Amino acid sequence: MRKLTRRDFLIISGTATASTFVLPKVSMADNVKNIGIQAYTLRDNMAKDPAATLKAIADAGYSYVEGYTTDKGMFFGYGVADFKKMLADLGLKMVSTHSGIVNSDTEVESHQKKLADAAEAGLKYIVLPWIGEEYRKTANDVKTLASKLNNTAKLAKSAGLTQCYHNHDFEFSSVDGQVIYDILLKETDPSLVKFELDIYWITKAQKDPLAYFSKYPMRFPLWHVKDMAKNDRNLNTEVGNGSIDWKPIFQKSKLCGLEYPLVEQENNYIPDFNGSVKASADYLKKFVY
Repeated sequence: MRKLTRRDFLIISGTATASTFVLPKVSMADNVKNIGIQAYTLRDNMAKDPAATLKAIADAGYSYVEGYTTDKGMFFGYGVADFKKMLADLGLKMVSTHSGIVNSDTEVESHQKKLADAAEAGLKYIVLPWIGEEYRKTANDVKTLASKLNNTAKLAKSAGLTQCYHNHDFEFSSVDGQVIYDILLKETDPSLVKFELDIYWITKAQKDPLAYFSKYPMRFPLWHVKDMAKNDRNLNTEVGNGSIDWKPIFQKSKLCGLEYPLVEQENNYIPDFNGSVKASADYLKKFVY
């Protein structure tokens, strides 16, 4: 898409003279340049054979992956250097991972070690993927979580990483007359804490992602591109096969600061794990918005 000139902005804002009042021909078409995947999509395969699973991800056309923390650590039992090399040999890189935050001073040192490993592996983001009910009973509970996110984000920044928060649908419920997600957005420092918006979950909660992009620009560098089955809102499906209209969402990608769109699917794989991730990749590689 070409860049708008000063003249274009004058025309759009209504400040151009009558002699120049002709709308510019601006193409709104763009493509998803590179796509990633949350490795949890293939969690059963990752548990059995991470190397083979990552190769299947690369073969399907993905450029990067998001990890998650297992009982074998962030790198699925591999050392940091070995895992990074394995990804590089496949033409992949890990850009983010799901992990917890610091809840007490006794956790600071271990968390700093985790951040150092993530930075060494080349990650840019570390994401809190879930919160317990203790953080969502009252507005003050949510504010306590926001404070912990801010403090953990300072540690992440010192390691060269950015802290994010990943939503489900419960964040769009209200406590004490306030929406949990809104409290988190307002109470976290925009310069420190970003958000990974799960498009499926916000849709399931019947909220509009475009409204959040407009109200909180540049806060959403990560997305979970997860589609909703047409016949059952409780099920995922391959991207492009579901009920979510991706075009207007991707058209706001610059406004919200999107850097990495990450395919995720948690259930309803057709015909199987590998077939589903390949179908989503094929759709997005042809997708125009």
